[in-house]
Amino acid sequence: MVYFIVPIAAILFMLFAPPNIKDHVIGVVSFASSERQCFNFHKEDFNDPYSAYIESSYVWSRKDENGSVGRDSVFGEYDAVLRIKARAKNKMGGYVSENIECPLIKGKFNKAAAVFHMHPD
Repeated sequence: MVYFIVPIAAILFMLFAPPNIKDHVIGVVSFASSERQCFNFHKEDFNDPYSAYIESSYVWSRKDENGSVGRDSVFGEYDAVLRIKARAKNKMGGYVSENIECPLIKGKFNKAAAVFHMHPD
């Protein structure tokens, strides 16, 4: 009986739970991924960090889908940048989208590179 109830509860949770709560559960499982490390690095910059969640993400590399070389200045130092679209509550209580990015060093998140990328001075 338990083998039947647990999957049903998990499916109901994923269907009806608020996005930020689902993201907290997913974050427990994926804490070591570059996406989660980058998100957690920037999370405290939001007005309401607890309400923040990842909406989407992708890796932007030096070569785009067409094979042409990227012209962005970030590619002078890094081969790839992880871009994350996150949502969090603003001061009025409404959700707003924020774009965050972290450079990837050899395909992995690097905290020192992320700090330098935020504050190049």
